[in-house]
Amino acid sequence: MNINLSGLNLPAWVVDNLDAIAAFEPLPAPARACLVTGCTRDAVRCGLCRSHYVRARDTFGPVPPSRTAEGRKRAQAGSRHDGVPRAKVGGAS
Repeated sequence: MNINLSGLNLPAWVVDNLDAIAAFEPLPAPARACLVTGCTRDAVRCGLCRSHYVRARDTFGPVPPSRTAEGRKRAQAGSRHDGVPRAKVGGAS
């Protein structure tokens, strides 16, 4: 292996074993269990397994745009949140 060591002040044992040290791979992260009592699945996000995370997200997730002040402003302005004007529904005004 060719590694440039110029300018580095490495201990002799590191220089002698540089090839073995360079071959080290990171240890895999230990699997964490879901935080819900009694659940034995691995946590995937926020300390919860997929099914508990989806349930929590759907129950306590972000407020829909129509319920926020910004969403109400957009609705009153007559445009969707992507800036495209809404089509008028109903008869001519």
